[in-house]
Amino acid sequence: MVSQPVLFATIRHPAPASSVSLSIASSLLITLWNLAFVASKFGGISAHAAGFEELKQTFYLALDIVASSPIESEALLRRIHDVGQSAVPKFHPIVLAKTSTFLVCAEQLVGVVTQDTLESIILPTCLR
Repeated sequence: MVSQPVLFATIRHPAPASSVSLSIASSLLITLWNLAFVASKFGGISAHAAGFEELKQTFYLALDIVASSPIESEALLRRIHDVGQSAVPKFHPIVLAKTSTFLVCAEQLVGVVTQDTLESIILPTCLR
């Protein structure tokens, strides 16, 4: 993937993640969330999935960068949470793939988000 070398350079930089690297990582995660239905056809992105290793490495690297900022972590989860607001039926494959991707992101970011985000966004998604 083209984004992977950029993300590797960002995370290996000795300084804390800058706003530019956070923006790149968030944009990449939002793009992968929008394409979740495609990735799910090729094995998905969860750690135990049999998908493309490069895609998973890039995905988790971007999550590590976003996790360095609690503010950006919460903003990302709020941006990709709109699965339930779509007109597509609840059990449509696209909705299921996006929900799965959201939950993978939430699993990695749960340690840095606030209690309010846990209660208002993550838990209701888990209960669906």
